Amino acid sequence: MKIEFHNFNIISIFNLLSDPSEPEITNIESTATTISVRWQPGSGTVTEYAVTYRRSGSGSPGVSDPIIVSAHAGGGSPMATITGLAPGQMYIVYVKAVVNYNSDAGADVPGERRESSEASITATTCKYRCTSSA
Repeated sequence: MKIEFHNFNIISIFNLLSDPSEPEITNIESTATTISVRWQPGSGTVTEYAVTYRRSGSGSPGVSDPIIVSAHAGGGSPMATITGLAPGQMYIVYVKAVVNYNSDAGADVPGERRESSEASITATTCKYRCTSSA
């Protein structure tokens, strides 16, 4: 019986994998205190999306903690709803694709994380009440 051991550099395998491409924001809807954003995935294998936002204008607080949306959740275009916003304010919403290599639960070695560039859009919450036209 012959046993062969092959030694290879895992880092070089990660370097062969490509970064995900930027998602394309396709739809945005708002109420007085929420903004919902929907996007089309870019190319590449994506494990999740990170959605962040900030109020527009100088002196506004920094970017929020990310809302994580699984790339495998449900069918159709991925989406996220941001809640607890102030009425009548302008917000900038950012969406980026994320790949977590070796993201298996219980993995002893943390995986490499790669992110796309951010897609962004500016949206305004309704001042009092949103109405839609037919």
